[in-house]
Amino acid sequence: YNKDPEVLLWKGLCYRNQGQLTQAKGVLKDLCDAEKVIRPGTVGLKARYAMGTCYLPSTPAQAKVWFEQIVQAEPSDIPALKNLGWCQQMLGEYERAIATYQSVQELNEQGRYPRRDRTWISANNDLGLCQLYLGKTVRALCSFARVLVIERSNYRALSGTASCLRRLGRTAEAVKWVQKARE
Repeated sequence: YNKDPEVLLWKGLCYRNQGQLTQAKGVLKDLCDAEKVIRPGTVGLKARYAMGTCYLPSTPAQAKVWFEQIVQAEPSDIPALKNLGWCQQMLGEYERAIATYQSVQELNEQGRYPRRDRTWISANNDLGLCQLYLGKTVRALCSFARVLVIERSNYRALSGTASCLRRLGRTAEAVKWVQKARE
């Protein structure tokens, strides 16, 4: 291991961005093995994040391992938390995913830089889906409503709202929300 870590990181990212995932994983794995320090801004953290994204969406269990390492070292890393929640959701770990998405919400809303960006919107939509999967329909409806306050034409939130209303037996309202989603 006698190469510049930043150069290796960029090499791994280039492979990943070109769809050459086997080569990307090889370069990034070697870099992760060599770079033990996982703190914000370090090559070790960036390499682990890149490894996690190499496994998305095809193997969420593998991706989850990398995002867990990042979150363990840096619990306020919003992108890593969001991706960890997605992995948990894809693996059917809905309760864990809900807790993770709620952490993303909390950090986005009450962190040093409060924001309601794409990560916040996506986390709320995914939170709503997990709640819906677990039969927590009213909570899911609230999650989708939070998104629609910010982005009234969000397809996932509109569709999620329609699903919730249908489950609550409010079919006529659900049909209206489906129509909004199709517009």
